[in-house]
Amino acid sequence: MPPDMRSPKRAAEEDRRTAWDLVKVLIPDPTMFENQAEQIETWLEDGTPVPDFVPSHHLAVKIAAALEAERKKTTLEVAFVLNKQGADDFGKNDHVRVQDPRSRHYGKSGLVWFVRDGRVMVSMAEPRSIGGSVSDSFLPEHLEKLEDPVPVNLERAVLLRFMRENAEMHDNLTSTQERCTVLLEATRAFRQRIVELGGEDPGPA
Repeated sequence: MPPDMRSPKRAAEEDRRTAWDLVKVLIPDPTMFENQAEQIETWLEDGTPVPDFVPSHHLAVKIAAALEAERKKTTLEVAFVLNKQGADDFGKNDHVRVQDPRSRHYGKSGLVWFVRDGRVMVSMAEPRSIGGSVSDSFLPEHLEKLEDPVPVNLERAVLLRFMRENAEMHDNLTSTQERCTVLLEATRAFRQRIVELGGEDPGPA
């Protein structure tokens, strides 16, 4: 059985709609007022509780809860089997690509950092990150093992990032040092002028 690739929100909505379809089969013509029908539709869309007691809706809620429990149980069982079979296929420094469309790292390539408890930790180049890379853990079935090196070598990307940051820092420090030198010379000139005018020496600068 393939893993459930739906988002949790989408899966929950489909559970509610499935439950309501079953209720309409059990109760072919559920009686309710117009505003209650609108409340039911809102519940189907986003799970908002129905304030008025509607017997058919009450039954649908129970069915949806049972469907959700069964879905989560099945998802855990499938993940356990896949983890058990797939985690051993990856090793440190393997080149992989993230295949989970729900992940913010979908489509990114990286290197396997370590494998633990059925999950694979992957490190990926990320120029916008302070450290030059990001890391995240994935289920084995959400990764594609690449035979060839990733298009952008992670270590090289990180080193380039640090090199650029060091160059920028050097430029900033050099500029700051030059500015401090100008201020120091101005301070010494002001001190000397104060003494020449008969004022009290403000101290070394």
